[in-house]
Amino acid sequence: MIGLILLVVLALVAGLWFAWRQGWVGETALPGPLPALQAHLRTQGLDTYARLTRRDLSDVNQRVHFQLVGRGERVFFVLWCNSPEAAQRHLQRLRQAPSPSLPQANGPFVLYMTDWPADDPLTRQVQAAFASFPASGLPARPGP
Repeated sequence: MIGLILLVVLALVAGLWFAWRQGWVGETALPGPLPALQAHLRTQGLDTYARLTRRDLSDVNQRVHFQLVGRGERVFFVLWCNSPEAAQRHLQRLRQAPSPSLPQANGPFVLYMTDWPADDPLTRQVQAAFASFPASGLPARPGP
């Protein structure tokens, strides 16, 4: 009987973990200017599902995982940094990394795309949409 209860609890935990990893539970609204960025991507033909990921860098407000809807596992990441200067520092760090991630900065944001081919039309579409986002008038720091 204890074995059955333990098995049920383990299955429940595994199911919740899987649901969380897929973004089905634990949804957190995007803060600050990130919803505007996601809406801009949508107007550029890039419907995305976005979720916040670990924020383990002191000069980064949020790190966001964007998954393209209907495009399989194609994902890219955006750092929302405390300032455009912090974004430039992260851009340089990513450019010096051993694995290419095609990074680019736009105001307080840094886009990076791991495992995307540079010559792929979808890669260029994501980069162009990110670059055309009017980030200069948006806050670099979260509001109160």
